[in-house]
Amino acid sequence: MPLRLPLLILAALAAPAVPPAHAAEPRLAVMPFDYVDTSGEPTDQTAAHERRMVLFRTLLQDGLGAPGTVDAVELPCTAQGCTPANSRPVDLLESARSVQADYIVLGAVQKMSTLISSGWVNVIDVPSGQVALARKLSFRGDSDEAFERAASFAADDILRNLPGAGGQ
Repeated sequence: MPLRLPLLILAALAAPAVPPAHAAEPRLAVMPFDYVDTSGEPTDQTAAHERRMVLFRTLLQDGLGAPGTVDAVELPCTAQGCTPANSRPVDLLESARSVQADYIVLGAVQKMSTLISSGWVNVIDVPSGQVALARKLSFRGDSDEAFERAASFAADDILRNLPGAGGQ
């Protein structure tokens, strides 16, 4: 009997290791973000800001969907212009379930002044409907470069902190 235990341990150590099964990459649906300009600037910059929000979402989705990170999917309502402000949470969750998304990434950006924008990015766990990750954004500038940096930062932060994503 005393010899049997060491032999079992030795056999277990000599056996080839079987790698653990990897869970599938989480599926994230990145919504279009809302934008509000409260800067009071006299020049109408609506078209430039709409273009920058498309750029922001595209870069965020591309950053999240890089190989080996997460599987970025499209919500069906995106083609109709759904945003956090114009959608009911229950409808967003149902839309996400229809494409088997594990998470919804949503948020908003507010232009505070000529130089400062702030906002939020939330990642919603679709099965539970609860917030899995919540982040505040603050960035300087009202240019394509500023929005690119903010989107890159948000994508990196989500990947570092969301369980099962590329950084985990």
